[in-house]
Amino acid sequence: MSKQAWWKKSYIDRRTYLLEIFENTTFSDSDMMLILMMDLLNEKSDNVTIEDLAKVLKRTVTEILESLNRLATEGWIIINVTSKSFTFSLDPIFELKPVKDISQTLFDKFEEQMARPLTSTEMNKLGEWMQLYDEDMIEAALREAVIYQKLSFPYINKILETWRLQNRTTEDNNDEKQERYTRHI
Repeated sequence: MSKQAWWKKSYIDRRTYLLEIFENTTFSDSDMMLILMMDLLNEKSDNVTIEDLAKVLKRTVTEILESLNRLATEGWIIINVTSKSFTFSLDPIFELKPVKDISQTLFDKFEEQMARPLTSTEMNKLGEWMQLYDEDMIEAALREAVIYQKLSFPYINKILETWRLQNRTTEDNNDEKQERYTRHI
């Protein structure tokens, strides 16, 4: 079974990611609108036409074709042409920045402890933490928040930042957990 790309997971907010990276790209405003609309229409339907894009973006078919051609030539998108339709892939945009996957187990633990589905902002924050911290460290911070009954992302973020400033490692957390356990025996 092949591993699903991070940006294709159901809990990833691709459009927020695209808007966040906008300033670091060479996209014009109209390019970004086209890319965002392609992502939206791709999500809603398998068959996105150039006419659909032109209509919703209030541009001519020629303008859309020129933009698509430029984006494909620059390697930002992939246009797959079949005898009956086009498909547009934005994969090259997302492949630029390797993002560490949020493990399903960690995701499930957060939703279980929060007793609700995570918001897109929280999922993005969890993704940011995966870039900065070891998964065990994130899980330890979640446990700490549960213990102190301060279950919020800002609180967990503060724990992680404090541990980073203290140069704490996952091993330090495991040693401390073992020490607490030993004291209670």
